[in-house]
Amino acid sequence: MNKIIPLIVSHEPLMRLGMRRFLEEEVEMRQCLEAATPADALNQQAAHQPALVLLCVCQQQMDAVRLIRDLRRKRQQQAVLVVSRKVEADHVSLCLRAGALGYVCSQDPLQELRMACAAVLRGDIHVSRQAAQGLRVALSGSRTMTKNGQGMSAAAAPLSEREREVFALVGDGCGSTEIARKLSISVKTVETHQQRIKVKLGVERSAELRRLAVARNGR
Repeated sequence: MNKIIPLIVSHEPLMRLGMRRFLEEEVEMRQCLEAATPADALNQQAAHQPALVLLCVCQQQMDAVRLIRDLRRKRQQQAVLVVSRKVEADHVSLCLRAGALGYVCSQDPLQELRMACAAVLRGDIHVSRQAAQGLRVALSGSRTMTKNGQGMSAAAAPLSEREREVFALVGDGCGSTEIARKLSISVKTVETHQQRIKVKLGVERSAELRRLAVARNGR
């Protein structure tokens, strides 16, 4: 990975230094870019097109979600890995929904972060065990963030038992036909369940649903 250029985004100089040390010594990425603000991060992305963006989240989490959206809007294939100091269930879901491919915690072992970097660079999803637990709480609880991330949806409801089964199989990579066969129901019924799940989780596209399902399964 020594030719891959990463961008470290954090408003804390010490956090940027620590991540730089980690990338240089543990992952052998020698040319690290740094940004202290979202505007700086977007400028660095435009100028250098980094292969990987490590977004270190300490506070102002909704700004992180907005930055992920902006990074992906400017460069659709941009790989983003979130490193969070504190896991909040709704935040994991929002980051993945916004386009992040990975979510780990600063308390996770270094091996977890190495694995996350490698997975995200391959275009795979990687969610650490701590983050996955938070995501399960967000997806199985009775509270769901609204689509714009500004507050809780009063109409949101937890997934039914059948919807959880369908959701889990989507996360295992099963298509509608295979899910129908496994659950002994029709393809149309599977599609109906998937549409209801999308509404409850506040997503529109099947790709977004699949991303959340894969992350929930911890794959």
